[in-house]
Amino acid sequence: MTPNPTLRARDWAQAAIDRCVASGRNILLSLSVPISPLADPLALFERASGNETHCFLWQHPPELLSIVALGSAAICEAEGASRFARLGEACADVLDNAVIESMGAPEPAGPLFVGGFSFDDRARPTGKLKGFPAGKLLLPRLHIVQR
Repeated sequence: MTPNPTLRARDWAQAAIDRCVASGRNILLSLSVPISPLADPLALFERASGNETHCFLWQHPPELLSIVALGSAAICEAEGASRFARLGEACADVLDNAVIESMGAPEPAGPLFVGGFSFDDRARPTGKLKGFPAGKLLLPRLHIVQR
């Protein structure tokens, strides 16, 4: 008999709560579940972008790949020449002690940071990019990967 996915999700949520209480830190809970394919990932992105501060869409049509990411569970930013290493450390810190479960979702599943880096860490962004740091990675509150 297959366990009830809702009950399994509650167990994983309780595990995250227990880790949070024991460590005194915020703990990431990442549950990956299979869902029906989206009819139109772009339409979901367009609808959500009016309500969310952070939205991300990546599509690669030759591979039939779409990633829609909404909201933020964590935001990591860094400046300067060491931005890559510092962001790697910040992301590792977010994932430290995380409760990550793939509940039948195809691999790879789990947390997915999205974001970007400037080519020149000394350049100051202008125009629409004004205010963006030299490196920024965001862990979405919800992301959907469609292959």
